[in-house]
Amino acid sequence: MQLNTYHIEEIIKEGPYSSDWSSKFPSKLFVGVSLIVRSGGYTHKQNRIWEAEEWKEIKEKGYYVE
Repeated sequence: MQLNTYHIEEIIKEGPYSSDWSSKFPSKLFVGVSLIVRSGGYTHKQNRIWEAEEWKEIKEKGYYVE
């Protein structure tokens, strides 16, 4: 399995996220994020949902791996 590193170029929008499935985890806070990322020489827009704590760490580092 090959992992990719996504470098954050721009955060377009971020805010609290909730839906039917997220209500099954009442102790967790989720964040919806729209961002521009660069990976493998390509730049593209992504819409992602992360746990609030995970997003805080990603934002501080400026990248994420998956």
